[in-house]
Amino acid sequence: MKAKISSKIITIGLRVRERRKELGITIFNLAVDSECSLSVISELERGMACGMTISTLIKIAYALEMTPDELFCE
Repeated sequence: MKAKISSKIITIGLRVRERRKELGITIFNLAVDSECSLSVISELERGMACGMTISTLIKIAYALEMTPDELFCE
């Protein structure tokens, strides 16, 4: 089960990085827009944010002009 969660967070992190770059915004700007810390965004993009809450991921999705479904689903 842990491997499945880890691969999912890596996928979400890659999706966040890709969308952030598409929008041309920095990690700092995304952190401000999503009301998250810079380290949370950085850890997520590197696939190291296994303890992140759904509500934090939803804030990040909206800051990236995405729906939660677009962020979570493949």
